[in-house]
Amino acid sequence: MSPSTDHGRHGLLLLRLPDLRCIDLGVLHGVLDVAITHTAASLHIVVQAPGLARQARADDPDAIGWTQLQEFLAILYGTATRTAARQNKFLFETDVLLQIPDLVADEGSWLRDLDQVFVAAKDRAHWKPFLDTVLGAYNLSIASASVPSFTDLPCPADPTGPAGFSQTCTLDIRSDARLYDVTVIGGTFDHLHSGHKLLLTMTVWATRSVLHCGLSDEPLLKNKKFRDQLEPYQRRCERVDGFLRKINPRLDYRIVPLLDPFGPSVQEPGMQAIVCSGETLAGAEAVNQERRKRNYPELALLVVNVISHESASGPGTDFSLKLSSTAIREYYHNHAPPA
Repeated sequence: MSPSTDHGRHGLLLLRLPDLRCIDLGVLHGVLDVAITHTAASLHIVVQAPGLARQARADDPDAIGWTQLQEFLAILYGTATRTAARQNKFLFETDVLLQIPDLVADEGSWLRDLDQVFVAAKDRAHWKPFLDTVLGAYNLSIASASVPSFTDLPCPADPTGPAGFSQTCTLDIRSDARLYDVTVIGGTFDHLHSGHKLLLTMTVWATRSVLHCGLSDEPLLKNKKFRDQLEPYQRRCERVDGFLRKINPRLDYRIVPLLDPFGPSVQEPGMQAIVCSGETLAGAEAVNQERRKRNYPELALLVVNVISHESASGPGTDFSLKLSSTAIREYYHNHAPPA
């Protein structure tokens, strides 16, 4: 486990949180600042914390629920986005995994693109089995840059003040989400960004077996702004499929072209839940209206409050490049085409 002295393009951060009920945002910023400073293009964050595993029982006092999980992911993605933007890395990619990569199911193919691993020295013993497997198999090295550890940090009894880099964020941990055998989600998912990843991760987290994804195709794309920079359907499909299989390779993913506002959501009576954002809730409700016309059971509506520009931003920064496909297309339109 000798440390690397080089900066890499793609990094892996192993993040151990002893208690999700309070997260020191100052330490979180410090960890991400080090990792992003020493990484040029992308950072994968693997998180371990009590109650975070999807199989956590309902009677587990540490089990995290639907609302709390999306709040946690918003904090993590939002802080990473803010940190990268402050380093002028506006197109920096971040992926969050809520479990150790399943090397049996997906053979860890995405790990082959990584250069180095960031892990707190105090936590190396905890991660040793995983490190022993991946360091040699994927030619990775431990980054020389030291990252702080969350281990043994006190959790204030009554943290106050608005969320910020110097504050402590508290989450009310409770289990308020069930697993659904078959779920559905739809969207364009152009230039996959942190808001998309939060939405997709929550869908995976709620799914036991089959996840249907309708991916917008013509004619739903004709009114998109900066269409010249819109990714082709196949590219968007590959990116969504790759991200889904990275975070949970054991589900059955069925991605199909979305040619109308309903797609697969009204084609199968056995579907149980639809995942949407607050902005697309009206569309999800229209799906249930259409299902009623067909005498299909209504779908549970699982709403994700995706990361907003306001909640992720800070003074003098613009996070729209990570939270808006339109802004990303505009950036490429005005600068250079995507690689």
